[in-house]
Amino acid sequence: MDHFDVVIYSGIGPIWGKINNTIGALRGCVREGGYIIFDEGFLTDHIISGNEMYRDYGNYPNTRELLESFGDTIVAEFIQTPYETDRNNAQLFRSIQQNAQKIIGQYPEKRKMILEYIARQERENTIFGHHFIGATWLIRKKS
Repeated sequence: MDHFDVVIYSGIGPIWGKINNTIGALRGCVREGGYIIFDEGFLTDHIISGNEMYRDYGNYPNTRELLESFGDTIVAEFIQTPYETDRNNAQLFRSIQQNAQKIIGQYPEKRKMILEYIARQERENTIFGHHFIGATWLIRKKS
């Protein structure tokens, strides 16, 4: 399946465990010399490293090391400022709240579950704004 020129991985969390496992899985989809656009982020400190949800994230140097662990090259990166991270998260959270209200209107019996979800998302936004920085890397798979 390694015939794609580009694969995009966009902020869904480390679904294959540590970042190098995720990169390893994505590499299997990209031809040699192709690209991976990796939109994720890194921890600013270890305050949340004990949080199960963030166990597979590292700091900036560790994340870069894992991204290049197969000998690939980071050819470009965009690191959000804390302001940009906060702004993006606030925008996404507003969308979640609006969509949640629509769902509650359609399924009032699910109100409690949906409101609990919104509360979890609000806590996540607080963590993201203080301990997690969004970043996007363009990685060239080695030939």
